[in-house]
Amino acid sequence: MIICFGGEWTIKNVINGNRYLICKINNGKESFNLVNLHAPAVQKHRRGEFFREIMGKLILENGRTFLIGDFNVVLSDIDRIGIGNSDTRGAKELQEIIEVLDIKDSFRDLYPEKKRIYI
Repeated sequence: MIICFGGEWTIKNVINGNRYLICKINNGKESFNLVNLHAPAVQKHRRGEFFREIMGKLILENGRTFLIGDFNVVLSDIDRIGIGNSDTRGAKELQEIIEVLDIKDSFRDLYPEKKRIYI
C-alpha cells in the first residue's frame, strides 16, 4: 500500500517486477521513485542479478529515489559482526546502486559507528 498526503500526488507509473515494485509518484512540481524490493534470501546466488536488474530500471527514471524493503545482504562490516552472516553475495551490486544513484543510507549517515540490531 502507498499512502500520499499533502498536495495532489498521483502515481504516474508502476513497474511490477519479480520481487520489486517501482512507483513513479508526481504532484506536478516534483516527482520521485518509490522502490519496494525483497531481494532473494534462499537463492543467494541470484542476489547480484536481482540488484543489477533493479539498477537497469532505475537508471532510466528521473527524480529522487527512495529504496526500501528487505535487501537480505549486510553492507557494512560493523553490522556483520556477531550476526553469523558472512555471506556478501549481492553486496557489491547493491553498493553500486547506492553509488550510481547517489542514494544515502539514512541510518548509516546518522550513526556512522553504531551497530544495527537485526531481529
